[in-house]
Amino acid sequence: TTLFRSHDHGGGMMTLRAAVVDTTMQNKQEWQLDASVCDCCQTKTTLSSRGPVVVYRNRTENEIRDIYTTRYDGKRWTPPVRVHADEWKMPACPVNGPAIVARQNKVWVAWFTGATQPSVRIAHSKNAGDSFEPMREVASQNVQGRVDILADANSVWLSWMEEKAGTQTVSLAQYTHDLKTEKQRFSLPAVIGSGRATGFPRMVLAQNKIHLVWTDIVKGKPQLRGTIVTP
Repeated sequence: TTLFRSHDHGGGMMTLRAAVVDTTMQNKQEWQLDASVCDCCQTKTTLSSRGPVVVYRNRTENEIRDIYTTRYDGKRWTPPVRVHADEWKMPACPVNGPAIVARQNKVWVAWFTGATQPSVRIAHSKNAGDSFEPMREVASQNVQGRVDILADANSVWLSWMEEKAGTQTVSLAQYTHDLKTEKQRFSLPAVIGSGRATGFPRMVLAQNKIHLVWTDIVKGKPQLRGTIVTP
């Protein structure tokens, strides 16, 4: 399944669409998932036991840009569900998309919002994204967002970026599956850069270790750097 965003002719609202493409790269089926979404925020997908789940930043006529999910149940895409009512009114795209991960029926979503102050938040679903439990605020004030998330058999791991006094850092926090308990959090080595040039850190779980990669700026040039965290 391929996800893509498309402008209607004439510069209309950005739409979110999904398609099934076969091995010959022929488009076999296509759906419109949402008729109005944030222009530049990244979309992410995960595979639950009840089908693929997509997370994205929605956009209303009043410029409310909150996080929504939809799931393919084998026949159709479910009506979009708002993860949490941030009610963030934003007249331009923040270029700060959400992240999602699933284990069986459990789904976790992490995102950035500037609704009341810059914040990173996380929420989980017990029913493959049909509804979400109350969100947990992870960090605020100095956060830049740019989140990523993964889950192992015992924990959920969330990464995000912060900037203070011109120095950026990548932070990592570990939670129980129900998000009620924070097991630990810590910062990785400082990222030498500022603004969006340092990109979006990404994580993957392999052989019971977290491999995290981010973009560093050294003498004005971007370089990839990484670290391995043992849970």
